[in-house]
Amino acid sequence: SVLQVVSTTKTDTFSFNQSGGWVTLTGMSITLPAIQSGSKILVSGVVHFGAVPDTNPTGRIRDSIDGLVQLPSGSGQLEGHFGHSYLDTSGVVQYRLFPSPFNYMYTPSTTASRTISVEVTQGDTDNLTCYVNRSNHNGAYAWMSLGMSTITVMEIAG
Repeated sequence: SVLQVVSTTKTDTFSFNQSGGWVTLTGMSITLPAIQSGSKILVSGVVHFGAVPDTNPTGRIRDSIDGLVQLPSGSGQLEGHFGHSYLDTSGVVQYRLFPSPFNYMYTPSTTASRTISVEVTQGDTDNLTCYVNRSNHNGAYAWMSLGMSTITVMEIAG
């Protein structure tokens, strides 16, 4: 059963590029009060990325006590929890938003209060800029969308 839920939604925009490395996505951090012994933590949400060709917008989840929650194991690839992998030059992406949902449950190391945050990076070596909640073009046209990104953290009884 769900014991507690905290959530926040980011409605403003954010930009990032490869030279910044992994950066904390402002407005996408949640403080979860102390939890019961044996509980698990379920983190879910969505980040809306905007990008251009030759970019790799990627996100990951960080726990202020336990560090990065378990990442996939790869052999030299960029390791993140969600994203759109590499956007190649074969398509026009400048007007698009790419929703990147995430959902991960883990067992924390302690019952203490913690902050769960989302970090993002542009993993391609071409130092191009990616965005959250807006497309690359971002014109003020009635036919263009802006996005909202959300993180929800739940304590699940053990």
